[in-house]
Amino acid sequence: MTTNTKFFTDEEVESYRENIKLEADQKSNRFLILLFVLLSIGGFYLSGVFSSSPLDVIILMGIIFFHEMGHLVAMKAVGFTDLKVFFIPFMGAVAMGKQNATSQLKKVFISFMGPMPGILLSMLLFEFAPKDNPHLVQAMYVLLILNFFNLLPVFPLDGGRIIDDLFSKNLYIRIAFSLISGVAMLIIAYFFAEWIFAFLTLLTWIGLYSTIQYDKTSRLEGLNGENISDLNSILQLPSEKLNYLLTSLRQGFSAVYDSKRRYSITYQHLRNLADYNNHIASPLSLRVLVFLLYCITLVSASVYILEILPALMI
Repeated sequence: MTTNTKFFTDEEVESYRENIKLEADQKSNRFLILLFVLLSIGGFYLSGVFSSSPLDVIILMGIIFFHEMGHLVAMKAVGFTDLKVFFIPFMGAVAMGKQNATSQLKKVFISFMGPMPGILLSMLLFEFAPKDNPHLVQAMYVLLILNFFNLLPVFPLDGGRIIDDLFSKNLYIRIAFSLISGVAMLIIAYFFAEWIFAFLTLLTWIGLYSTIQYDKTSRLEGLNGENISDLNSILQLPSEKLNYLLTSLRQGFSAVYDSKRRYSITYQHLRNLADYNNHIASPLSLRVLVFLLYCITLVSASVYILEILPALMI
């Protein structure tokens, strides 16, 4: 993509640079984060008790939290900072953190570490735990099925993220994979009458617009191959090149620059742009090996579920 039109004056570019630096340097307010975490837990609990018993909701929340802790431990291991977990009513939870440039395999490791501990723990429980407590059996079943479902190769599930991080560097492959995943999620929503999956599909497809805009901005000839894989590198760009970048974002997200919060919103867009570009390529041979490991894990978990289902039906 080529852009010769610069939307901002040099003074405006420097104003953006300084204000975005201030946004980046702001320390997280731990009290507000804790408050938001507690509100998210409360919101998730209340959204669940309308259709399930309080005990069932607590069991589900514990299983989801265990799943997200796997992601957090992996994030911590590969150098992420500012880690946190938020519950999302009707949907689940999400682990978050700040990162620098991360290799494809490290990203895959983070995705693996959500479902894998839960699948392994559930298998151990099914083999060795007593089966006379119905609540324990229910927890074991939910632990296995929820984590197995997350391992399916459908974006935005963990399995889909594994496939995306291993092979979807090309924009057109990423778009195709997102569209196919969306269709799969719609099929799941229809057959299981779980319309939250249709909502996830909508979010995924809406997110494609941002992906396309970030890809266009990354390919600007005006940037001449500059490193834009982290926010600090972006903020150190010469004024003319930063102007090209801001202009591209202005063309793609025009409403941002009419907002009173344009600096904080632009900061988020620049962070997303950096995240889009911060993949460090891993050797193809290693990626293929990890893909085979993923396939073996998925097949093994499928076989195990088919073996224990008859016992669960009794």
